[in-house]
Amino acid sequence: MRGQKGGPDNGGTRASGFFRWFGTLAPGNRDQLTAHLDLYPTFAALAGAKIPEGVKLDGYSLLPLLEDPSAAWPDRYLVTHVGRWPQGEAEQYKYSQMSVRHGPYLLVSRGKGGKKWELYDLKADPAQQKDVSAQQPEVVAKLEAYYDQWWRR
Repeated sequence: MRGQKGGPDNGGTRASGFFRWFGTLAPGNRDQLTAHLDLYPTFAALAGAKIPEGVKLDGYSLLPLLEDPSAAWPDRYLVTHVGRWPQGEAEQYKYSQMSVRHGPYLLVSRGKGGKKWELYDLKADPAQQKDVSAQQPEVVAKLEAYYDQWWRR
């Protein structure tokens, strides 16, 4: 995979997760898009804890996937932004070291300042060797719009 820890590429953001629960979880791989955001809801579900009303979590419990690899899983977006910039200069770094993942696609911008979009289809090209942004402008626009919404939060 392209990239390293602390970068926006798949090699910098992807991590393996291993779960072992004899007699409950069947061995196997899951290929759904999950993230660290999913651990808290998973542990809360395992403990039988109720999430207080009005508290919105960005993650989802992994229990359905752990119990059944073919379970329904929400279509989601995941944003990565290596947000290290001098105080008061956030807007200048908006498109620096960031990525948006949705389905098989990863939209990346590495440069400080303006947008320098690269788009990769991770199913067809897990090593991120072929930028398909010119061939998929509608995907770039969709992921960019999501990112802009996320940035304004």
